[in-house]
Amino acid sequence: MRLHPLVLGLLALGAGCGRRADAPDVLLVTLDTFRADHLGVAGYPRATTPRLDALAASGLRLEACRAPMSTTLPSHLSLFTGTHPLRHGVLANLSGDRVFERDPSLATVPEAFAGAGYATAAFVSAFVLRPEAGLDAGFTRYDAPEGAQRSGRETVDRALAWWSRHQGAPRFLWVHLFDPHLPHEPPAETQVQFQGDQQAPEILAARGIPARPELIAHLNGYDRELLHTDALVGELLDAAGRQAVVLVVGDHGEGLWQHGWEAHGYLWDEQLRVPALLRAPGVAPGCDPTPCALMDLAPRLLSQVPALARSPVARAVTGQSQRTRVTLGAGHLALATAERAQVHALERAGWCEGPWSLIRRVPRSTPDAVEYDLFHLDEDPGQERNRAATEPAVVRRLEERLLRTAADLLTGTEPRVRAATGEERAHLEALGYGGD
Repeated sequence: MRLHPLVLGLLALGAGCGRRADAPDVLLVTLDTFRADHLGVAGYPRATTPRLDALAASGLRLEACRAPMSTTLPSHLSLFTGTHPLRHGVLANLSGDRVFERDPSLATVPEAFAGAGYATAAFVSAFVLRPEAGLDAGFTRYDAPEGAQRSGRETVDRALAWWSRHQGAPRFLWVHLFDPHLPHEPPAETQVQFQGDQQAPEILAARGIPARPELIAHLNGYDRELLHTDALVGELLDAAGRQAVVLVVGDHGEGLWQHGWEAHGYLWDEQLRVPALLRAPGVAPGCDPTPCALMDLAPRLLSQVPALARSPVARAVTGQSQRTRVTLGAGHLALATAERAQVHALERAGWCEGPWSLIRRVPRSTPDAVEYDLFHLDEDPGQERNRAATEPAVVRRLEERLLRTAADLLTGTEPRVRAATGEERAHLEALGYGGD
């Protein structure tokens, strides 16, 4: 069969660029331990995120996105399956000497891309996201560190090498960057950044934190890691190009000594709020203030790829996300890390709905004496004034919705827990996970 030279030319061009019009390249970047309020575009006074700010200016920023848990593995599984941790079953990175296993029947975002003919690869920076944890489904290449973690520099170099080698088919690439996580060891070229400026004491004071030298040093180290991570994301964005679909999202935030928490794993908003930036052809730039969660992002991402319109796997992921959203209704159910794998006790859980944020705690010594923290986020975004005693009706209403939703999510599910291997315990404990 003879073809018109113009048609031959178009076919050759298509083969060279490696993607069909209905199957754009897709880049997903997850940022570990990245506070949403440290983005410049969110009003942070330091220049920590110039590349992410530029991405936000050219795309859509979901400014009220929250994680269901401020814990790495559960949050990533919620992002990939569109489901709440109570439904996918993973409630901790390491709980004592045990680990959780996800429900294997759930469809995942990478499987949808693989089924549509995409070349798929994952490059992660910490052992907590090892393939055995249930994240490898759908990936042809899953590249994880041999030890507990590796630098973002090494992860990005490996990812860019894979990207450059795979140009004959549309590409779905996931890159996970762990650098902002403790301990803060930014590269040498950032050591002088933010040194001696007067912004650190002001930032700490606004959060109710004393400006002691060690706390200033902690904040400076964290912000240097963000600046370094931002530059690495910029390299990935440059490689992907402007026609790729891009989603950059955090897995959870960080305490930075706000509310007395150095790290994460609890229910304060600074630990749950995450940056979420989406850029895709046809998506109007702007800022969306609508509350959303990591579980809502899977259908958003899949809907940007026309080639997935008839994919049964994509429909399954979207259905999982929609069912989770229907169960949650207008609220957001958050869980603290399940330190002892006691799932059904709901010892520490939170419910956010409208302007209200409720934290419910069941003391282990006196389980009948439930304690509550209630905050009005519009009037008190720093969660400093507990109004539980003066708003008992609001507490009762939110608690009832929290407990009913948790029960609905757990219906027909049973979290799967097994003993951790020696390697799992060693690497996860080296990262600071486990214990009680």
